[in-house]
Amino acid sequence: MINEEVQRQVANYWMEQTMTEEEYLALESILVDEIWETQEQATDDELVQIGVKRINQMLIEREERGLV
Repeated sequence: MINEEVQRQVANYWMEQTMTEEEYLALESILVDEIWETQEQATDDELVQIGVKRINQMLIEREERGLV
């Protein structure tokens, strides 16, 4: 099993290579909004869940547009 830091770095590289700037900004906006709306009380785990949900939506949208 790979350690968490290696996993993070690989995932970060994949994200940087595959996400468009528009997708990245949309994801960032959703997470910042959640932090703001919860007055910075959202946990890292909650933010990860929100981020994963949005990434899954992006992947579905890409597939529907025939980009996958």
